Amino acid sequence: MGAIRRVVGFITYLFFTAMFYVLGVIPSKWHGRLADLLLLLLHPLLGKENRKTAVNIYKINGIPPGSKASVQFQRQVMRHQIIEAFEVFRSIFVPQEIVLKGMDELKASLQNVLVKNRGVVIISGHLGSWEHAAYAIFKAINEPIVALAKPTNFEQLTKVIDKSRAKLGIKLLWNDQKSILREMIGTLRQGKPLGFVMDQRADNRKGHLVTFLGYPTEFVVGPTKIALRTGAPILAVYCMRVESMTFQLISRLLWDGDQKIDDERALTQQLADDVGSMIKLYPEQWVWNYNRWNFPKNG
Repeated sequence: MGAIRRVVGFITYLFFTAMFYVLGVIPSKWHGRLADLLLLLLHPLLGKENRKTAVNIYKINGIPPGSKASVQFQRQVMRHQIIEAFEVFRSIFVPQEIVLKGMDELKASLQNVLVKNRGVVIISGHLGSWEHAAYAIFKAINEPIVALAKPTNFEQLTKVIDKSRAKLGIKLLWNDQKSILREMIGTLRQGKPLGFVMDQRADNRKGHLVTFLGYPTEFVVGPTKIALRTGAPILAVYCMRVESMTFQLISRLLWDGDQKIDDERALTQQLADDVGSMIKLYPEQWVWNYNRWNFPKNG
């Protein structure tokens, strides 16, 4: 059984590797058309995703489900996600096509905080392209960024993602590792950046209750806990899609590491407010089909 399991695992690994390669060689000029085609073909299967999006935007933005504006917004959200997935795969194999605007500002922001030699906690959201944000940090400091991530339900797919992200200068730290706290602290003590995409649910670990886009929401505590424990500054970095393979970087310091803060929840609220402000500026580039709140399906 062990030999069969290894063979099946190897074949599965090859399948996912081949799939990533095929997606990566698709010319970027085709991404928009392919996204439109996929939306058309997958429309019967996207009902659940569209319902989640419709309920969320009704609660947050007051757009009634079933209205023309709601349907149009649902399409914009899903189209962005499809194109961005294509662009990430493309970037893995053809990184020279990536255009990053605002690199000088990002470099300056990183230099200002890394000079303290405490590392830096980078926060972002599932907004724009968080993978390209990590790549931009890698290019700015010429060193991989360590970023927390959830493993997939498929071990071989997780391995392929790990290897693929490494090509973009991203070292993934899977949050199911027993040594995760030691790894995070070690990263910062080496004076390196540690990244969190922090607008997802807090899993089984209870998060701080903050207000996010107008609703009480549990937010992950990792970024604030680790920053306050180590004195690492907190820098928000966002990478917003402008056009095909072109992105605008936005970075701002949220905590300098020296200012005394006794209220961990208040700092978490500050981070949630920053992510929320970016979502309001680029609403179609956020993952509205994520179960962030337990809203009833009827809106």
